[in-house]
Amino acid sequence: MSLIDFTAIATLSIQIFAIMDPLAAIPALTQALSGFNDKDCKILINKASIVIFILLTLFSTVGSYILVFLGIDIPSLRIAAGIILIAVSIDTLITGHKPENINPGEYIVVPIATVCP
Repeated sequence: MSLIDFTAIATLSIQIFAIMDPLAAIPALTQALSGFNDKDCKILINKASIVIFILLTLFSTVGSYILVFLGIDIPSLRIAAGIILIAVSIDTLITGHKPENINPGEYIVVPIATVCP
């Protein structure tokens, strides 16, 4: 029996890839970085990469302990996340909220580090 479970690694990798959806992030990233020179683009991309690495490492190592401490189980978390996503989606569809006058350097880390629009 191997100490490394390649099936679990493959499953988790596919799940993280699906959640992060890097292919959908390419147009948003290209548009957000279109007004910057190469040096600034590299700085923003490095910042986003560091934030992604920290978030994934933090929550993959201590996330279950945080949930246990808060008394939240996974099914409850999934239901709550679904309700929040539905509420945000309905609000966006009804009101058509669109950001105005946002500096891409300030917000670029959030969509890339969590879920891209």
